[in-house]
Amino acid sequence: MRLNLSLPPLYIEDGAAIGADCVIGPNVYIERDCKIGDKVSLRNAVVLRAAVVASGSAIDGEVIS
Repeated sequence: MRLNLSLPPLYIEDGAAIGADCVIGPNVYIERDCKIGDKVSLRNAVVLRAAVVASGSAIDGEVIS
């Protein structure tokens, strides 16, 4: 089951893969070809092209490359 919560403002480019049970936003930008694992929390973050965020990560106020 994919239960994702999106809190605007946020932008997710086409081609990004988002796992299940994620909380994304506010203030998040995810570039194309990124892989976001399951149960990830992203706030105030930029995930650059082709970056990988491991399952279970909690990211706040970072740029991920």
